[in-house]
This record gives sequence, structure tokens and C-alpha cells, in this order.
Amino acid sequence: MDIIPPNDPNNPAARQRAYRIRRKITAGKPVEPEDAAWLHDYERAQSKGASASRRVSYTEEEHAAVGTGSAAEVAASAAMVREEGRREDSLADKGMEAMERANDRLEKLVDFMMGRMQVLEDSHLDMWAKHRESRMREVDAEVALLEAQAAAEGKDDDLAKTAAELLPMLLKQLGKAGK
Repeated sequence: MDIIPPNDPNNPAARQRAYRIRRKITAGKPVEPEDAAWLHDYERAQSKGASASRRVSYTEEEHAAVGTGSAAEVAASAAMVREEGRREDSLADKGMEAMERANDRLEKLVDFMMGRMQVLEDSHLDMWAKHRESRMREVDAEVALLEAQAAAEGKDDDLAKTAAELLPMLLKQLGKAGK
């Protein structure tokens, strides 16, 4: 509750508070010690300057204003919780946006690297194909040279016969290995 100075008997808020405390006492409800002390001080201040013939009626205020007492505490804590929720929502949104940007960048990087790997793989396979073709031409040239030498000598030696027999098998093996 707000602190109302007890020494001002003309203050309407002080009169209202005194009325509430007196009503609790007459109803037999427990009164807080600070309220009892305040009422005692208030009544002492009233007895000094109050007139006995004066009659005052009071009305009790049922609802506390938002800016005073426990209602203010409730309103302030609710506002604080709302602001905290908004802050957390804002932080979560910013975090998700950062994750989306990072994901987009990572996706672009992966696409670039996959394209680069495909180019490297294609180049590598082309290199091996050219090497195989080159090697096949070398083998063909060697066989042709051996056959030419054998024909020039005019004799069918065993080496030329073996080369002629093994040549088709060798070419088949080289063809399979290159595929």
C-alpha cells in the first residue's frame, strides 16, 4: 500500500484507509501490524484537531488503480514478461535468419564444389582414355615392327609366331582394362 501520512486528517485517502482498517477490526479479521500502528497514529492525530459534532461518511474503493499498490506490481510484471517474450522472439527470429543465410551460402558452396568435382572427374577420365589409346597405338606399332622385321628376315621364327598368337588376347585385355 502507499504510505499516507497519518498526521493529515483532511486527506481523503487517509480517511478511507482508516475506515477500511476499522471495518476489518469490527469484522474480526486480522489486521497487519503496520496497519494497526498507522491507525493508532491517525486516530491520535484526529483526536487533536477533530470536532465531535462532525459526521463523515466514507465509501470504499473496490478496485485499486493500475498505477498504485499491488495492481501496479501485477501490471509491471505482466509488462516485463511481455517484453521479455518479445525480446526472446526477436532473438529467435534473428538467429533463424542468420541460420537461413548460412544455409544459403553453404548450399551455393556445395553446388560450386560439386560442379568443380564433376569437371575434375571428367578431365581425369579423359586423361586415362587418351593414355589407353596412346598405349594401344604403341602396342600396335610394336607388333607391326616385329612383323615387319620377321618378314624382312624371311623366316617365321618362334618369337613372331608367339607374338601373333598372343596379340589378339593382349588387345582384348587392354580393351577391357581401359573400360
